[in-house]
Amino acid sequence: MSADPHATTGLAETLATIVVFAPLLGAIICGLFNRFIGEKVAMFVATALLFVAAACAGTIFIGHWQHSLHLPAEPIRIATWIHVGDLKSTWSIRLDAISAVMMIVVTGVSSLVHLYSWGYMAE
Repeated sequence: MSADPHATTGLAETLATIVVFAPLLGAIICGLFNRFIGEKVAMFVATALLFVAAACAGTIFIGHWQHSLHLPAEPIRIATWIHVGDLKSTWSIRLDAISAVMMIVVTGVSSLVHLYSWGYMAE
């Protein structure tokens, strides 16, 4: 374990952000640039970014399981959603034991289904 318990909190925040935004980035790339990059490249990009998200979720899960990431008790703030007067609503991700398990299950199954669809939808 590191001497500073908050030294790896930035890693957990970065990985959780990648888990959320990597599949979104893949969908945007495939949706907007499918005609330019071709069908095979679009399939590869989408699947690769899903596996990146699954790998990051796996790292978060293993780090949480080993207590080496010292995941924060409070939510990881991504952005401020609404700020009007005294009302402040933020877009956040809360990492705890159940969310770490669900991240690995959802991203893992999604990645495998996406990979399976390559053969299933082949012409």
